[in-house]
Amino acid sequence: MVMGDTQLTPFDMGTFGSRTTPTMNLQLRKVAAAACDILIDLAAAQWKIDRQRLVADNGMVTDPQTKRSLEYSALTKGTQLTASLPPKIR
Repeated sequence: MVMGDTQLTPFDMGTFGSRTTPTMNLQLRKVAAAACDILIDLAAAQWKIDRQRLVADNGMVTDPQTKRSLEYSALTKGTQLTASLPPKIR
C-alpha cells in the first residue's frame, strides 16, 4: 500500500493520526492478508505442494507436515511483490 507519496497517489487530504488509523485499519488488514496469500503461493510453488497445508506465521511460511519452512525474505529473494486486490477484498 502506498501512502504519503503525492507522485504515486492522488490527493488524500494528508495524514492525521486521529483519522488515519481508523480510516486505513481495515484496508491495511486486507493488504496484509493478500500479501500473506502471495507468500504462501510462492512457497507452495517452490515446494510443489498444495497451498492449503501451509501456514504463514512469525516471518516465515511453514509446512507442518514436513516441518520445512522458509523466511519471507527467502521466498521473495529481494524482489518487490506487487499485486492488485480482487474487487471482493477491496
